[in-house]
Amino acid sequence: MSKHLHYQLFFISGLLLFLAFEGRGQTHKIKPDFEQSLLDARMSFHRTYYENASHLFDQLILMKEDHALAHAYMALIDFMLYKDPSLHIERALTLTDESDPNNSITLALCSFASGDYWGCESNIKEFLIKDPENQFGSHLLAMTLIAMDRAEEGKITLIDLLKRNKEYFPAYNHMGYACLKLNQKEEAIQAFETFLQKDSLNPSAYDSYAEAWFESGNTEKAIACLNKAVKLDPYFAYGWNHMGDILYQMGETQMAINAFEKGKKAAKYYGPEFTESLNQKLEDLKKEH
Repeated sequence: MSKHLHYQLFFISGLLLFLAFEGRGQTHKIKPDFEQSLLDARMSFHRTYYENASHLFDQLILMKEDHALAHAYMALIDFMLYKDPSLHIERALTLTDESDPNNSITLALCSFASGDYWGCESNIKEFLIKDPENQFGSHLLAMTLIAMDRAEEGKITLIDLLKRNKEYFPAYNHMGYACLKLNQKEEAIQAFETFLQKDSLNPSAYDSYAEAWFESGNTEKAIACLNKAVKLDPYFAYGWNHMGDILYQMGETQMAINAFEKGKKAAKYYGPEFTESLNQKLEDLKKEH
């Protein structure tokens, strides 16, 4: 072998070895951090941006299929998006046990997804005894209390949460819903406005704001908010559904039909129950129209 060829082969071998190590290093660099991804996904859920949360938790479960808390969140997201949560409930309950530090909150999420609000309240309070400062736990407790028509308790829980953590803006969303249940409409508008200012790219924030304006009798502002919501996320089918309901109550039957039709096309993340409910509305409206 000539000296020239020997140096070429030596150079090529060295280059390939360098690229192999560099590629391994790059793979390590771009590998997503599971805990940070879990935090992002949980935040998306608590912002009530369920469509995005569904995608994020899907990715997490692909990374760690045996993560009980991820399955528990996915169960509740499925429940919120008109899907059957039973598969993820079963996986979460199978994977968690008393040695799991998130056992109580996992059980709470599964209880909520099963419609067992009392069980959810009991489990989340047990979790908060061990971790009283946990923002997600406090928020879930408030959500549960509001769902149980205990809006005043839910509101107090959220006020306490915001005193401890002023930056936890998702609390303002459910604060608004608690105020609506308590017929405190102006306070609800202020809470939803704050939520929207903190989370201006979240279609759910506009949907909540629309609810407050509708309850206050301003249907034009409500529709404007919902138009903004569906522009932000083409798969935010609940926004189209909400818009259709309001338009129908305004007497705009054809516009309501159009909104429900768009909702059906946009329902990427939703289950069959959602589509069936829209089909029923469309059938009834078309008979009437």
